[in-house]
Amino acid sequence: MSQPAIDIIRKRYERKFTPEVLTAIQARRIVLSSAAMFKPLFHPRLINNIYLDTVRFNCYYDNVHGSSQRKKIRIRWYGDLLQNHSKPVLEIKVKSGHLGDKKLYPLPECNISEIIYSHTSLQSFFDSAQLPEAIRQMLKSYHPRLLNRYKREYFIDASGNYRMTIDEDIRFQKLKENSNAIIKPRVIDKRPVVELKYDEIYDNNASCITENIPFRLTKNSKYVNGIEAFYHVIY
Repeated sequence: MSQPAIDIIRKRYERKFTPEVLTAIQARRIVLSSAAMFKPLFHPRLINNIYLDTVRFNCYYDNVHGSSQRKKIRIRWYGDLLQNHSKPVLEIKVKSGHLGDKKLYPLPECNISEIIYSHTSLQSFFDSAQLPEAIRQMLKSYHPRLLNRYKREYFIDASGNYRMTIDEDIRFQKLKENSNAIIKPRVIDKRPVVELKYDEIYDNNASCITENIPFRLTKNSKYVNGIEAFYHVIY
């Protein structure tokens, strides 16, 4: 039997900025005019996520409490929200401070609307995927909590070592307990989120980038924001 496919994103820094009083267009102008000479990397695209968490919201609480090994688990796909033929990916992201790594597991091509609306068990979907047994067993403790969608633009600096993304039109919808069906209404966050990403080896020179970007460094998690919009969590 062939080994399950996996792609590991090596450790990198992810520093987030929320320009509270700026639009995404204004943030884009600042990024493109910086001394780091950022330019578009490729076409903007829509990103969709289904976030999973435990019954006790362990991922949420680890993130808000700043635990040393905090984790996020999500299913991600690009383009239309309800595609007939989508190639989703399971992402397991582990972070410590601003430094994190990510493991990606390709999932079977599917009709996303069937997963979201037909009450199809995510566990059955995972069982049909070629996942490592340890991951498959771990996922049995996780349930769909949140649907998230936004538009992302990508930029890269002149050295090719630093990437910047701008997310806008960030939307959230709650997923029903014990199923994947959406509960309305949705929440829309109009604030853009700017993120600087680079490999661990380039951290010493990162200040050359950030000192030319007049955005305030902030702790901003789309998952945490979405959970707090819909669930009565206490911390």
